[in-house]
Amino acid sequence: MIGGGTVVDKNVLPYSLMFGNRGRLHGINLVGLKRFGYSTPTIQTILRTFRYLFPNTPVGKNASIFARPLDLPKETKIVDRIEHLKNYILNNSDDIDDESLILINELINKCVL
Repeated sequence: MIGGGTVVDKNVLPYSLMFGNRGRLHGINLVGLKRFGYSTPTIQTILRTFRYLFPNTPVGKNASIFARPLDLPKETKIVDRIEHLKNYILNNSDDIDDESLILINELINKCVL
């Protein structure tokens, strides 16, 4: 979701909240995900993924008990975090529901474009 009056000068990630004078990532659109019928565990997985990928944004800094960032190596470059995330998905695909896998893969694909 993009806030009213936001100037967007780069790609907007799926399920994200962007607002401000020059749109910045502020979080994920929890309301939109709930309205589309995504389950609480799926939303939690997406939020954990966002918090891992974008630790220096408001969504990454405001970790809660509900959805802590994924417990993966801390990297400074997003490309390295994406690689760790891909490996995590490959090694834990049995523990992640199909709905979450689809959403995470979509997010990864948008990050690398």
